[in-house]
Order: sequence, then C-alpha cells, then structure tokens
Amino acid sequence: MDRCDKLFCNMTNDSSPQRLEQALILQLENVEHRLRELVHEKEALQRLIKKIRADGLDRTDVTRKNSYNRILVENAIIKELEGSVDGMTSSHIFAAIQDNHYKLKGSTFRSHLLRLKQRGVLAYVDATRSWKLSKPLLEAHGSKTLPGQLKR
Repeated sequence: MDRCDKLFCNMTNDSSPQRLEQALILQLENVEHRLRELVHEKEALQRLIKKIRADGLDRTDVTRKNSYNRILVENAIIKELEGSVDGMTSSHIFAAIQDNHYKLKGSTFRSHLLRLKQRGVLAYVDATRSWKLSKPLLEAHGSKTLPGQLKR
C-alpha cells in the first residue's frame, strides 16, 4: 500500500499511464478556465476604455491606485439612475453595472452607494427601498453628469 501526501505519488507499484494523463487533463482544464477568465477581464477593460472615452473621463486625474475604479463605478451608478424616474433598488443597479465592472463585489458596491449618499449625490428612499439622484443635483445639472463632480 502506497502512502503519500501528494495528489499523485512519485513512486507507485502501479505504472498506469492513466494517472499521468488524468493529471495533465486536469491541468489543461485549469489553464483553459484561467484563459476564459483573462478573456472576460480583457473584454471588460476594453468596454471600460470605450466608456471612459465616451463619458469624457479619459483626462480625469487619478491620484490613488483605486481612484479610477471608484470614479468609473460611481459614474456608472449615476448614469443608471439618470434613466430612472422612480429610482432603483441596490440589486437592480448592481446588476446593471456588472457588465462593465464584473469583478465588483457587493460590499464594495454598497460602499460606493454610501459614499455617493454622503456627498449628496444620491438619496435613499425608505418607502420604496430605492436609490435616486438627489434633487439638488437634478435641479443644478439637469440629467447631465459632470465628470469633475465625482472627484474629491
């Protein structure tokens, strides 16, 4: 009886080539999975670049490592809410922006919502459990979002 702590023992009495083949197939599947993830990440970054250019954010200064992500996510939240008359729930906003921000975690998304609320950009409506753009923002800028407004 062979005793090993590894997935496959280095020395066994059984010289079956299937074990090696199975290990290689497993490694190949893992590589294919990582490649799919990288392709998804590449496509998301390409969509983000297009969106940055379309929104006029390509010249926005980024001071910290996570600043560009924050600006993009917060701008995407505002854009989603601009098209909504009655507001949107957190889950609907999150689902809508995940196309361009597919690695965004729920807790980070909620932090973005709260940050926008603290700055007076968003308002939470308890009765409908939804988020809306704040009235002063709507009155001051109409339905346009100014990229400079998202900078701290």
